[in-house]
Amino acid sequence: MNDLFGSTWFNIFLFASAISTFGSLLVGISRSKRRVFLSLNAGLMIALAVFASYSLFQYQTIRSAEAVAARHRAMARADARELLHSLPSCLFLEPGVARGVAVAGLAYLEQYSDLYPETFKLAQDTVRADIELARNAESSVDEAQKLQVAGEMMLAILKGLAGEGE
Repeated sequence: MNDLFGSTWFNIFLFASAISTFGSLLVGISRSKRRVFLSLNAGLMIALAVFASYSLFQYQTIRSAEAVAARHRAMARADARELLHSLPSCLFLEPGVARGVAVAGLAYLEQYSDLYPETFKLAQDTVRADIELARNAESSVDEAQKLQVAGEMMLAILKGLAGEGE
């Protein structure tokens, strides 16, 4: 039923019926003694037609915006899933791999920062802090641990955004 009301054929049918109704009303006004009543009826019909057209236009605009937003969210989820499956998923990540996972995740979040602005900001701040801590680490073991945390955090964020559980 929803397909009918937004369809072109339905709009053509509505337009034709409105024109025929208005035409018959004009004929009635010209041939009748109740011209005032029929003129008011014509004015009311025009006002209702304008209101209905405006309402339909607003409805279609909102539906169109919602559909675009839904497609954007679905595309973001699919991209997160694709990125997640292209990244290593092992429990221990080498320092370079962990840094790459964190940066790849940030690139994804930046691409969809309009959908996830708070997540992007939080992840960006956290990953930067973890990478800075890793740079200043006194040993390679400490550096690996800090980068491991950044990589694991990014994998967890991507799993959440992709709709995949642990």
